[in-house]
Amino acid sequence: MDVFVDGVLITSTMVDLGGRWRVPLLFDVPGARTITALQRRADCAAQQTSVSVQVSCPCAPPIIQFPLDQSVICLQEQFFGVGTPGAGIDLCIRRGADDVFCDTAAVGPDGAWRVSVPVNLPNGAYVVAVAQSGGGCASAEARSAFTVDCACPPPEIHSPHTGGSVCGLTALSGVGTPGAVVSACVRDGGNEEVFCGAAAVDPDGSWRLAVPVILPNGAYTAAAYQTTAVCVSGENANAFTVDCACPPPEIAEPQPGLITCDLTDVTGTGAPGAAVSLCIRNSGGSNVFCGSAVVDTNGSWQVPLSGALADGAYTITVSQASAQCTSGEAIVSFTLLCRACVEPVIFEPFGDAINCAPFATVLGGGEPNSQIQLEIIGPDGTYSTTATVSSAFSWQAEFPPMPIGDYTVIATQLGRCPGVHQISFTLVDCE
Repeated sequence: MDVFVDGVLITSTMVDLGGRWRVPLLFDVPGARTITALQRRADCAAQQTSVSVQVSCPCAPPIIQFPLDQSVICLQEQFFGVGTPGAGIDLCIRRGADDVFCDTAAVGPDGAWRVSVPVNLPNGAYVVAVAQSGGGCASAEARSAFTVDCACPPPEIHSPHTGGSVCGLTALSGVGTPGAVVSACVRDGGNEEVFCGAAAVDPDGSWRLAVPVILPNGAYTAAAYQTTAVCVSGENANAFTVDCACPPPEIAEPQPGLITCDLTDVTGTGAPGAAVSLCIRNSGGSNVFCGSAVVDTNGSWQVPLSGALADGAYTITVSQASAQCTSGEAIVSFTLLCRACVEPVIFEPFGDAINCAPFATVLGGGEPNSQIQLEIIGPDGTYSTTATVSSAFSWQAEFPPMPIGDYTVIATQLGRCPGVHQISFTLVDCE
């Protein structure tokens, strides 16, 4: 049996008694080959058969020097190793069954290869598979299992600071990893989320997140974490308190004291946009009217009464509630009097009469809670004093003892029911 490769006689051999023959063929160059076997016997015509084959050469896989198998790494810009000089490198990074990144490179004359990895690998488990090919051969894959585990600190919260007390919080701010995304929430004392949002960290490491809601007075926690290309951090949290001064509204009308029966509205000033709540209580402490109003942009409010109030003593309590806080109460006490006025009158001394000395006390009546101005004009000058009309409609004023002679007493009532009463009398020695 003559054996030819690509028409060139390579060797000849004998067919054994079993009808089989075998010859070794060695190739140093891979590629397509045609192998022909020609059988020759003296008693029969020659016969031949041909077959085409593809010759390939075994090729050792490359060596992976980084990352080493079972190693733990963080960010690394290049994977590298050694291989057959001139061979081509095919590299893939896989996470599970998915290719995360693939690229090629050439093995240098010194046998070294490097592949740049331009992607950030999130924390987790990976396998890098590398094969080499060229010079007529293609290797199996070399594999290295590795884990990416990069430290990922939480962002810092600078405002509000831990334990701080603020009013009118408009933004959360702090520092983090440039390019990361900060996710932040404000939670109330019951750990309920009041507001959540996200902001990117600037190249200088700062971040700021506007707070579009008004936080009522109370205890809160600001919490934030950041997400980078490689990991998600834990949470950083600052406890703080919102404590805004919330003064009560002012009552303009009615004023404290005695008023007439024309009270139809309660008015005052407060924080623009706040809701004013008002109640009027009688002397027994029972509510006779309650109402509410919104403070206008000028800071004014007005609550119309639903009906007329009976004569008597009353107390008005008013508070205001804004989105920020609820105030304490403003209180005004007044007495409503719708009857006719009581004019001032002098009871003693008796007018147009002779009174016995010594004389020192003037008695009279008038409108309750009114002020009485008294003047006594006598032979040695004018005496002046004041008195207040009691709830029993009476008043009394004391003077020093006066000499004998003719006198004029003038009582002037001030306030809601102004009036004047004047008498004349003669003071004599009756002993």
